[in-house]
Amino acid sequence: MESGQGLSVKQSYLFFEVSMNLGTAAADIVPTGRNSGRIPVRTLAFTILRMAIALAAGQARAQTYGPGAYENVPKFFALAFSCLFIFSMPAKANDADSFNAMVALANKGVAEAQYHAGMMYNNGIGTQKDPKQAFEWFQKSAASNDPLGAYKLGCYYAGQFAGVVTPDANEALKYKLVSAKAGYALAQHDVAVLYARQENSEEAVKWWKAAGDQGLPDALYSLSGSYFQGKGAPKDLSLAYAYFKLSTVAPKNKVNAMATILSKPELENAEKLVSEWKPQPTALTLKAKRGVSAAEELLKTTKN
Repeated sequence: MESGQGLSVKQSYLFFEVSMNLGTAAADIVPTGRNSGRIPVRTLAFTILRMAIALAAGQARAQTYGPGAYENVPKFFALAFSCLFIFSMPAKANDADSFNAMVALANKGVAEAQYHAGMMYNNGIGTQKDPKQAFEWFQKSAASNDPLGAYKLGCYYAGQFAGVVTPDANEALKYKLVSAKAGYALAQHDVAVLYARQENSEEAVKWWKAAGDQGLPDALYSLSGSYFQGKGAPKDLSLAYAYFKLSTVAPKNKVNAMATILSKPELENAEKLVSEWKPQPTALTLKAKRGVSAAEELLKTTKN
C-alpha cells in the first residue's frame, strides 16, 4: 500500500469497480440508439466519477480505508446519479415530442418526414417499435421519391422484420436501386450483393465500386475479391491488394500474406493507390449517418 497523497491499489480497484457498476446502471437507465446524436449518459457518469476519484486521491491522508480519503466522494456519487436522471428523463420526453412532431409533419405529405416517422417506428424512438407502421411510412416516403425511404422499403422486401411483408428479391432490388442511384452507399452495396446473387458480376462490381469510393468497408472488401478472381472485372492483383487493405475488414496478417504474392512493381503500385486514396461520401450518405440528428434538423427547419 502506497503512502502519501495517492490512492492505494485496493482503493483504486474499489473505485474502478464502482465506476463500472455505475456505468452499467447508466446504460440500463438510458437506452441509446444508433446515430442518436446525443452524448451517452455513460460517458457523463464516468467523467463525474473520474472527478470523484481525483478528488479522493487529493484528499487521501491515510494508508487505510479511513474516512478522510473518501469524505467528498459521496457528494460526487450523488451528483452523478442526479445527472443520470436529469439527462435521461428529458431525453425520453424529447423523443416523444419529436416523434409526435414528425408524424404531424409526415401527415402533411413531407417525404423526408415520412421516412423519419418510419425510422422512429422501426427503431422505437419516441414510441413503441411497430414494424408494420414503419413499413407503411416507408411506402409513403418512397412513393414521394425519398431515396432513404425507398432504401428502407427495399430492406423490408429483403426480409427485414419477417411477417410484415412477403420477401421479394425483385422488389428489394427495385427500391434499393432507387436509393443507390441517388448516391446512398449502403444501398449501392446491397444492390451489388443482389446483382452478384443473380450472377451479374459486372453490375455487382459497378455498384461495389460506387459504394467503395465512399469508403464503405464491406464494399471495398468485395471489390478486392472481384479483382483478385477477375470476376466482373479484369484480374488485377494491385487493385485487389489495395482494396483489401483499404477495407480494414481483413486482419493485418492476411493483408501481409497477400502482399507476398504480388510482384515488386505490383505492390509498389498498390501501396501508392492506398496512400493516395480518400473516401468521398455523398451528401445522402452523410445525411443518413446523422440519423436522429438529421430528423431533429428537419423539425427545426420546418418550424422556421
